Amino acid sequence: MYNTIRLAIACDHTIIRKAISDLLSRSQELKVIIDVSNTAELLKNLDSDDNPDVLLFAPSVYEKESLSQIRYHHPHIKVIVMLMQFEPYMANDLLELGIHGYLSKRADTTELLQAINAAAVGMVYQNKTLTDTLNWRANHPLPPNAIQQQLTFTENQKKILQLLWREKSTKEIANEVFLSTSAVDKIKQQLKEATGTKTTLGLIKYAIEQKIILL
Repeated sequence: MYNTIRLAIACDHTIIRKAISDLLSRSQELKVIIDVSNTAELLKNLDSDDNPDVLLFAPSVYEKESLSQIRYHHPHIKVIVMLMQFEPYMANDLLELGIHGYLSKRADTTELLQAINAAAVGMVYQNKTLTDTLNWRANHPLPPNAIQQQLTFTENQKKILQLLWREKSTKEIANEVFLSTSAVDKIKQQLKEATGTKTTLGLIKYAIEQKIILL
């Protein structure tokens, strides 16, 4: 028996929003519970008790502050951002916020459903936009006044970071490194604290920059 994924859609293009809503409503595994045209309406709806699992946020222009507000007040909601065009700096900002996916509004149905299913279980949807952004970030070092610790990682820690990039679940990682799931969770938290990152994606970014993960 599957669990229904509850969705919110926020898009200021009525035709696009209705098309996405109608498309997703055809799936028995998905249920659109919020369908709004702007951030103000979205935040009002998110303050209710009936919150979505995944938010499709598709503004006509880049709205970093709105996304920051959503992530701050509703960190449990997985967010997929859809824009007509991504610039590397935009997607890099979104990585810092812990967004779970980045799609073009031209994305096909298969890619959209894959992104929703990945986000619903807490995984970051890996596509060309994400890979291009991580490559861009790896080739743009931090400014001179930024503090970047050089850390030494154990082989187990490196293995866990590499498995996270391969979208392995905590249970799968535990099986591969011969540890309990609670031990893996503890190592992940320790790595975040040591690297100054807040999300798993931030941790992956750090590992790519330090050449622990090779693209």
